[in-house]
Formats: sequence, C-alpha cells, structure tokens
Amino acid sequence: ACMELLEGRLAADEDGFPVAVGAPAHQRTDVPLAPDSLAAAREAVAACPRLALRLERQSANAARLAELAAAHPAVSAVHYPGLPAGRPGGRGDDPAFDPAFDPVAAGQMANGGPMLALELAGGLPAARAAVDALELLRISPSLGGVESGVVLPAVTSHRSLTAAQRAERGIADGLVRISCGIEDGDDLAADLQRALAAAG
Repeated sequence: ACMELLEGRLAADEDGFPVAVGAPAHQRTDVPLAPDSLAAAREAVAACPRLALRLERQSANAARLAELAAAHPAVSAVHYPGLPAGRPGGRGDDPAFDPAFDPVAAGQMANGGPMLALELAGGLPAARAAVDALELLRISPSLGGVESGVVLPAVTSHRSLTAAQRAERGIADGLVRISCGIEDGDDLAADLQRALAAAG
C-alpha cells in the first residue's frame, strides 16, 4: 500500500511495517518511522482505498458552495477552479475559473477540488459576521480534513502584513477560505446561505 502525502509518500514494507519514502523523488530513501508515528502511519495506509471517495464528496460539496456563493450579492468574487467563467457574482472575465481554459487544471484535475475562497463585498466586517453566523463550518487551524472548516486570512495566516501588503498579494480583507469536508451538501449549503445573509 502506498499513499502520496504532503511531504512525500508513505509505504508499507513486505511485513506491513510503515516506512516513509523521501519527499523529493531524486533523493528517495526508505526511512523507518518513529514508534509514536506507527499508529498514524498504519491508519494513513489503511485509508488509501477511501481517499478517492472522500475527495469526490469534498469536491462535490465545494462545487455546490462555489455556485451558491457566485450567485449571492454579498460575494464580490469566488476563487474556485471548477466554477465556469461568466458566473454571476464570480470573476466571469477571468478564464482561470473554468478548467477548460486552464491547461494545468485541465490536465491535473478531474474537478475543482475541496477548497474554495470567497471575497465578501463588505470586507473584514462582513467576513467576521459571516463566520460568526456559521454553525456547521467552523474556524479551523488546519484545512483539508474530513470536517469542513473556514479561515479568515486577514486575521490569521496573513495578520502580520499590512492591508496594503495583503492587497498586493491578492489577500482581500473580506477573503474567507473554505475547506469542504464530507458532511451533507444540503447542510453545508444552508450553513453558507445563513452566513452570507449575515454578511449583508
């Protein structure tokens, strides 16, 4: 069994003992994992067959939320590679939102993936109001798990930058990053709809 991880690959040897396989392919070496990592490593290897199903569900949820947000007047932009160009409320003049116009996305992605970002027209006050109104989606220090989460980059990951520095990097004060999990799509959509109503 083998699974691609953020820092490389995780594999099991012939006895089922998990080993980490080095991050860069040109420097690959088998490195035994520390004893306290074995349980997590075995769980990761066992989860490999379910990963595709999980990503399908997460991506379907993200696509649904992107469509909902793109049609909402409180949203000034939606950043999601699976959102077709020309969607109301999105950046319809930007072909990067449609994988058909992005050769990298078209060649690597079967769908838009589980992550999206929204820019709220009301800036940081609107983003805070939206996040405060969420019940199912929660502020999360780590994105990409099976549970949905949100982050406000202006007050978390990019808080040390001035507003001008954030704007220079494309981080609007009203930016909300969403990582979709495997929850019911109807529940996530209702939660986001309530949040966007609170955002104005």
